[in-house]
Amino acid sequence: MLIVLNLFIVLCLLGCVSMWATYGFFSAFIQLVIVIAAGTLAFALWEPISYALLGRMPAYAHGVGLLAPFVILLIVIRVVFDKFCKANVHMPRIVDQLGGGACGIAIGVLSFGILLNGVNFLPIEHDAMGWDFQVGGQDVSNDETGTLWLDINGWSGGFFSMISRGSMSPIGGIPLAVGRPDLSQRALAYRLTPDPNQFRSAHPGSVQVTGVYAIAATEEQLLALARRSAVLAFLAPSYTLPEVEPPAPDEVGTGLLDAILADLSSRFEDPEANGKPSEMLNIEAIMEVARTPQFKFEGAASAENFPRFIEMVASKMGEDLVRRLKPVLGENKMLYVVDTAWNNDYPGTFNSDGKLRIAITQVSLQVDDKTIAPIGYSIEYSQNTGGRIFTEIISEEADADASDMAYSKYTDMSMGWVFPLAKGQVPNRFFVRELRFDLSKLDKPEGQEQIVNLDLEAVARVVGAPLLPSPADITEDQGPGNAAATGAVKIVGTGAYAEVSEKLPGAFSGSAVSLNFDKDADPWQLTSGQAERVTPGKGGKRSSVREISIPSSDRLVRIQLDGNKAKSLYGRAIGLAEALNVMRVKDEGGNFYDSIGFALKRKDRSLNLDIREDAYKRGLSANELPDVRTDEVLMVYFQVPVGTKLTAYALGSKEQRFEETLLVDQAK
Repeated sequence: MLIVLNLFIVLCLLGCVSMWATYGFFSAFIQLVIVIAAGTLAFALWEPISYALLGRMPAYAHGVGLLAPFVILLIVIRVVFDKFCKANVHMPRIVDQLGGGACGIAIGVLSFGILLNGVNFLPIEHDAMGWDFQVGGQDVSNDETGTLWLDINGWSGGFFSMISRGSMSPIGGIPLAVGRPDLSQRALAYRLTPDPNQFRSAHPGSVQVTGVYAIAATEEQLLALARRSAVLAFLAPSYTLPEVEPPAPDEVGTGLLDAILADLSSRFEDPEANGKPSEMLNIEAIMEVARTPQFKFEGAASAENFPRFIEMVASKMGEDLVRRLKPVLGENKMLYVVDTAWNNDYPGTFNSDGKLRIAITQVSLQVDDKTIAPIGYSIEYSQNTGGRIFTEIISEEADADASDMAYSKYTDMSMGWVFPLAKGQVPNRFFVRELRFDLSKLDKPEGQEQIVNLDLEAVARVVGAPLLPSPADITEDQGPGNAAATGAVKIVGTGAYAEVSEKLPGAFSGSAVSLNFDKDADPWQLTSGQAERVTPGKGGKRSSVREISIPSSDRLVRIQLDGNKAKSLYGRAIGLAEALNVMRVKDEGGNFYDSIGFALKRKDRSLNLDIREDAYKRGLSANELPDVRTDEVLMVYFQVPVGTKLTAYALGSKEQRFEETLLVDQAK
């Protein structure tokens, strides 16, 4: 299809050259002036018309807002010129042909360039007509997609951006080159989204920039933040922080941590203390981490051992935090964060299923005349406690692609976008969903500076609390860390594995839960049911539930969907939820097997379960997946006959192959 598009463009340009060479230089020059005038006015009217259309046709507002005024103005101005300028000016034949042909090329490039840019702002797929594009600025090329032979959309956008700073500069307002930098690339990026049904614009009332700050933390300061987070991670929500004097600006701010440790120690030592240690600490979480292979730390919750255990955990967390930030936080680098608040008060921002999906290609930061893509985002859920979650999208060396997407099911939330900058750089504008925010005119929240060279709280907001040991490490014999030992098969292009297993990500007592069980099994096995929150616990010998019951002719294949990465299977499933729906696995004969449900293990070890009674009646759709937060384990299960050889994971028509065939063997 791409060759058809290329041939069409070439034929159109040749037609323009032939036609205007015949009409002559004077007529062609007049038409060129008309095209420039119509294009300039169309770009001037583009933003107000688009915003006016957002309430009625949000999916088409920006495309129609550019195309409609250009076509109408082109016709109207041409009619006016024809009415008042009825005679042609005849010149020597060679001048008419060469001059008219040259003007014809310019007319074709500018006109069809505007049309292509306008079409790219319509809700079409990223590889429409085989014309694909990457965020890094390079067209992709393979057997099915590639680049245009003539970059007329780039030439046209560059011309109108250039004159917007010169002869066609607006008397008031913002020039096109400033308000819509890199116009042609923005138009191409507009259609870069994994879900063609996803909204790509936002109503101005749906988004606000609530704050901006920069972070340039040293390794020592990041380690101090990890120590702070390690302590707070093991405190019960009912614990009241002791009051301490704030640290000096040149200190790392560990006074609060020392006060907490001293307070807890005094509670252990004094039986008459107001508040027992067991009420102040999350003892279960402490002991669960203390028993992991990384620590093997007995008695971690005692007054004597708890501070040393905290230091061990903080050291490991700090190393992980430094490793994550090193690619973008060096001597001459800093992170720049733009906080945004989102609501669902206007149509066209949240999808029809009430969920927010923002392709990374829809977000950028302008520094001087360059635009920068984000390397990560963080979400703060107003409905939940637990702070902020950081999701790394790409490293400094990598490029974003169409599958990178920020996602939330909440309709009232805060989202911070993270950009890497050189020290001393100050951004001018922030763009999201075709909305533009002038950061220099931002009203700073009370008590918050616009630029903060060092702010540990800002670091915490960006990266979230540094991670405790991975859920894979604190889940008995079930994480991808054991993939090689269990014979699991890796899914190409991800860090996920598919393995044959009926195990749940955590144990619970079946006697205290209203679910369906196979009580003839020893211990019990879960057969079906739904539960939002199942309290962890092993129960007695018979009622301790660790597995899902399955007929002897079948086995379960499970895949862990990690919600901590935009490019994870979970992120892709959510991004494609409306368009592609059911999750499945595929065998070597081309047969598909639907998911029978999921099991989510939360950070507090409670379980969210949805296991269908019969996998062949109704499969689990991506829309039914729960929201997955940092360090939570989401397992999706597929019922497959014994002897089947699986080759891929599929979401609708999108498939991701296994590195090798997975044989569904007989249960041991």
